[in-house]
Amino acid sequence: MPTYKTTISNPEPGFHSNGYIGQLQLFGGTGKQITAISASMATGNATINFSSDPPEEGLIDLDDFDDRPLLLHLRAEDCGSPLSNVFSTAIGEWYSYNPEPTYYEQTVSGDQPSFEPIMGTDGNQGIYFDLEHLEATDTTVSTKYDDSFTCFVITGTYTVQNQSPIAGNRHIDDSSWRTWWGHKGGDMIFRNDHPDETNQGTDDITSDQIRVVSYQNNGASSARVSEYVDGTTYFSGTSVTISSTTGGLTFNAIGAVSRLRNGSRQSRNLKGAISELMMFKGVLTSVERILIEGYLAHKWGVTANLPAAHLYKTTDPRPSTSFLYGSDAILTSTMTSLGSLSKNITQAQSISIYLPEAQNPGTLSLEFTVG
Repeated sequence: MPTYKTTISNPEPGFHSNGYIGQLQLFGGTGKQITAISASMATGNATINFSSDPPEEGLIDLDDFDDRPLLLHLRAEDCGSPLSNVFSTAIGEWYSYNPEPTYYEQTVSGDQPSFEPIMGTDGNQGIYFDLEHLEATDTTVSTKYDDSFTCFVITGTYTVQNQSPIAGNRHIDDSSWRTWWGHKGGDMIFRNDHPDETNQGTDDITSDQIRVVSYQNNGASSARVSEYVDGTTYFSGTSVTISSTTGGLTFNAIGAVSRLRNGSRQSRNLKGAISELMMFKGVLTSVERILIEGYLAHKWGVTANLPAAHLYKTTDPRPSTSFLYGSDAILTSTMTSLGSLSKNITQAQSISIYLPEAQNPGTLSLEFTVG
């Protein structure tokens, strides 16, 4: 039986489309079958699966967000099976792939958060920060002082307490708190690099909750901050001061913020889990925000949190995929058979390739046996 070989040097998983990375065509003649597939990945970690159908578009197409690109996308599941992680496995690196691979890292073992396969009342996976944190190592997500952005997060287990930043700035060169999004002193807080802040009510973070913050430039000296909780507006258009002399917002830490005070670093840390975090440059329209809320709600099983009138209360905006294998296979650096198949193919059959979970994937090698 002939074997067809190929490599993909820089796979870029499309996380809104089940990890789709591309297609290839098999020219094996008529009346043939794929009987086996073998695969390896030179570096990094990923799971893999295939489809004999072209990828469905679904309702989410990040190409429609070209002028509001995705700056950061962290997913807890990517720290799971590709790395063979189990309960309470320490996480030293957490990768994002938009707009290019970047990662948050913690080299101090005692300060590493942990991967938890079950977090929150809905049993979601999460990266649990028990007063630990991760810092940007490769590329810090920074904005200019007058930039706008939109950030989404879905929590796992959360321990209600004061001073719980979801993301922010760890630094030792200023005596004031700077970029901060999360919970502080009984209120939800957003603080920019001016620094100016908004504290709103007492709506604490809880487990299995979708929170969205929108930061919109409003001229040379102010911005407007809005926050949405489980698809409902929490507060809208609160004004905060901005200044060209303070630079911009710097999100260089997940689960922590800090400042220099009396000659030493003073830190605030999260005690809770993050299942997924997305940050877009620019302010998303309400239609786009609602779409991403629907994606997160259906993916993480929290549609019950959405209001009855939410456009995606019952409609799942994610594309569906019929995979060749019943379960995703974990890739290793050694070429390994993914199991036998009896999949009929036509001449020039297109095969879609998916990396449903991935952490810094390297060169992918594939072998298809056709008979």
